[in-house]
Amino acid sequence: MMLKSLCYVLIFMGLIDSVLAQNLRTIGLIDKVPSMSSEGYTLFTPTSSKSTFLIDSCGFLVKQWSSAHVPGQSAYLLADGSLLRTARIPGNFTGGGIGGRIEKIDWDGNLIWAVNLANDIFHQHHVAHPMPNGNILTVVWYKYSREQAILKGFNPAKLTNQGIWSDRIMEIRPLPDNGYEIVWEWDFWDHTIQDLDPLKENFGDVAAHPERLDVNFFEDPGANPAEWLHVNALDYNEKLDQIIASSKYHNEIYIIDHSTTTEEAKGRSGGRYGKGGDFLYRWGNPRSYRQGTSSDHWLFGQHDAQWIDEGLPGEGNILMFNNGSNRLGTLYSAVEEIQPPVDANGNYIIGSNGRFGPEKPFWSYTADPVTSLYSARVSGAQRLKNGNTLICEGNKGNFIEIDENKRVVWRYRNPVNNFGGATQGIVPQNNDVFKVSRYELNHPAFEGRNLSGSA
Repeated sequence: MMLKSLCYVLIFMGLIDSVLAQNLRTIGLIDKVPSMSSEGYTLFTPTSSKSTFLIDSCGFLVKQWSSAHVPGQSAYLLADGSLLRTARIPGNFTGGGIGGRIEKIDWDGNLIWAVNLANDIFHQHHVAHPMPNGNILTVVWYKYSREQAILKGFNPAKLTNQGIWSDRIMEIRPLPDNGYEIVWEWDFWDHTIQDLDPLKENFGDVAAHPERLDVNFFEDPGANPAEWLHVNALDYNEKLDQIIASSKYHNEIYIIDHSTTTEEAKGRSGGRYGKGGDFLYRWGNPRSYRQGTSSDHWLFGQHDAQWIDEGLPGEGNILMFNNGSNRLGTLYSAVEEIQPPVDANGNYIIGSNGRFGPEKPFWSYTADPVTSLYSARVSGAQRLKNGNTLICEGNKGNFIEIDENKRVVWRYRNPVNNFGGATQGIVPQNNDVFKVSRYELNHPAFEGRNLSGSA
């Protein structure tokens, strides 16, 4: 507690910048600019650790949750103080972000609910996103055979015996005794087009149908060609009743209607927006529906696509970490904020050029020099109440907060790696973090809780 008190005294005196610099810190809190950073608690789960950590703005640990499993990537703090996290378990699928299990751990560290979503046909991965109604949005790889893929119009020359793993979004309702119910589903498989084989039912003009996905567009197929899309993020907009899904391998984000029934979600009509499960909007790489060139290609392996919440600067815009992993030329990452062309009713307008706007981001952040912010995988970004933006440079376990003038006002480096912990003074390795989340001091999870930290 003495160290924590010293931290607060230094902040009050405006001296913490110089003290941290003199200490040449390489892990934990690296930098904090008094009065300009956002107070709150930051949640993160190192990819190689079975623990999730909550730190205060001085970098002190205030809470830790432990699991029997390393993460399947995402973790969220819920209003009741419990932790919703994904977990990695063995299965018949392999790939980045593999999970297979969703867990809920209460504030006191007790596992209070867990389900396995893994069998021969499907396997959960990357994300378990809490919804306002208490349900959970998640995504699974769903296996279709090589024969089924050929019938769907996939080019046989690009298929292996593993077939195609489509990404299926599920909404599940937790039930007592570690049970669950699937209450809604949507699958990319049901919203496709192709112009390779006129005998297939989904044959058509790709450029004329941006609401569907060309099965033979392979932008960045990754290590395993069966993993068709690699969805790495989901977000839910309650006001619009819409979902964002981010595909790393197609370098695009997609928005779909959640108001449909599961049956309507398979088709092209029904729901609040009258389009069934077809895309309402897509952005990042219009070459995927043949309405752009390389100069229109903005997203490169992006992560953590999300709507900016109501009441925050930029509310309603979409924020994401643009990794830049397959960018031509200089490799660097950026944080991008876009203003979708959407009306008050949630309808998206396509431009006269046949593609969805905007032509470029509304706001973006790159480091100086530009290559000093680069993470080929994982990573994320979050808009904060004071207008600052919290960024996770995931491959380096580096968390930075920038103000509205793009000045770095807080920096922390994850000290936990696959050996347990890094040494101060040495730049850590293998300390990856999928994403971070900042929770305000008055978040309901903290009411009545002891949040006294330790070094």
